[in-house]
Amino acid sequence: MTEKDDIDLASLADREGASGLLNAVEQGGDVGRTALKALPYAHDAPVALGRLAELSLLTREASQLMVIQTILEIALTRPAFGEPVDEGGRQACTMALLHIARDEKSADRSRALAISALRLPAFVEVLGTHELPTKFDSPAPSSSLPQR
Repeated sequence: MTEKDDIDLASLADREGASGLLNAVEQGGDVGRTALKALPYAHDAPVALGRLAELSLLTREASQLMVIQTILEIALTRPAFGEPVDEGGRQACTMALLHIARDEKSADRSRALAISALRLPAFVEVLGTHELPTKFDSPAPSSSLPQR
């Protein structure tokens, strides 16, 4: 994505806000995909987390991956002081991401991205680290030295 694309998406997010962008996501197609890409730029993006959690469970393959990516990008951006935060949406996202991460029928890319998102502070605060799936983790390095 180019810098101009980022500016266009930020402008769209500023103009529409999370509610307007979610309405566009519901339309689907190119309009919906563009709205999904713009959502992380919205100042009130966290209020979209509840619906994005639902969409992440209703979609598969590339669409599911796009929804999870949007959730991840929103979670990476802490809301400005005084901006609305949907605690119920954050809880719903945590549970949806955990479901996807554990779902053998979900694509590996979706599962891996869901696990990455679950490791972000916004979701660890809800879930805790003890429940994080480790399926896609690299093997732990061996603590023993090679034998000669």
